[in-house]
Amino acid sequence: MKNIEKGIVGACITASAMPSPCVAKVLRDLRAHKNRPPEIVEARSTLEVKLVALAAEPRTEADLEKIDQALVVKAEEISGGGRGARGDELFHEAVTGAAKSAVMQKVMSFIAEMVLETHHKIATAIRAGDASGATEAMQEHTEMVSDVPLLKEDEA
Repeated sequence: MKNIEKGIVGACITASAMPSPCVAKVLRDLRAHKNRPPEIVEARSTLEVKLVALAAEPRTEADLEKIDQALVVKAEEISGGGRGARGDELFHEAVTGAAKSAVMQKVMSFIAEMVLETHHKIATAIRAGDASGATEAMQEHTEMVSDVPLLKEDEA
């Protein structure tokens, strides 16, 4: 039995009884919302929560070694006075790989590209001596990479 998944941009036909996201559709939808950082943050948070759940089930010893190595790299960078950026990148790559989901890998890769775009905007504004533009670009970047749910007060 085939299902048709409808969304903002088109439809995807899947072979299972459960609707499955079409990678191209998900990426188009994310691209359409790239100028709305709070929505991207929410999507990223939702995706990363699902990603770690997926990673916890089929993980292999090799996956766990990659995750552990990423943590070692991050700790070394931080103890050396750095921010641990490479270790963080390796950690996210390792967790994404452990999830064994090509769709999630593509979506997370796309989000990383969107973050890179904000870095370019920041660099361009700084190069142009545009303090206002740099500030605006950094705010966009900060909103995009922040874990907004952790910053909210308890609603209980």
